[in-house]
Amino acid sequence: MLQIIDTRREYIKLQLSNKKSIDYTLYPEYSLTYFLFFLSKSSGFILYDDIEMLHTMTDYILFLLDSLLLRCDTTIGLFYKNLLRSIKSSEDATILLDKEEKLHANKKLYILVDLTYVILSQRASSLMICRANSNVSLPEKYFKKSRYNHLSYLPKDFQIKLQPIKISEILSNKKRISENNEDDNKEQNSPNKKKKNSSKEKTKFFNNQND
Repeated sequence: MLQIIDTRREYIKLQLSNKKSIDYTLYPEYSLTYFLFFLSKSSGFILYDDIEMLHTMTDYILFLLDSLLLRCDTTIGLFYKNLLRSIKSSEDATILLDKEEKLHANKKLYILVDLTYVILSQRASSLMICRANSNVSLPEKYFKKSRYNHLSYLPKDFQIKLQPIKISEILSNKKRISENNEDDNKEQNSPNKKKKNSSKEKTKFFNNQND
């Protein structure tokens, strides 16, 4: 997953360097859109305010967010805020007839958005200082535009306390990983390495022939 995130980041940088407009769906963070929607449809997620289930959902969301934060930059907080606001300005588009079912489905979706916001605020508070200023387009197959729902659906007695990740440490780790990858590539492409690999392949070939 980290490799996919890195590939997308590099592509976005290339687009920006060429002064081209960026498709929001290219951002690795956009995967959160589908992740939260399908998580809200989980068969085990029956009552939207089930505190025990919300702790389980916290672990699921952390699994994705921690991977994204390991490869983040300091400007991504605005995208997170715009994305989460856009989801709370939408309704579940997959339920058309049953109003009660639709209301319950929306509550499960909204509470996961609220939970994600709390997780991001604790995990990477420095990213979330910015203020949402625009909407992010969502897949019409799953989301239908509606009014922004400003209510918080998290139960008052639901609490989580997460260890914050320092963005400076993230960027430092990112730089170190990048340098290590460059060193590995140089080693792989060095003449001595190629010669050594070639000798190994020849030895393996002759051994197979003798067998």
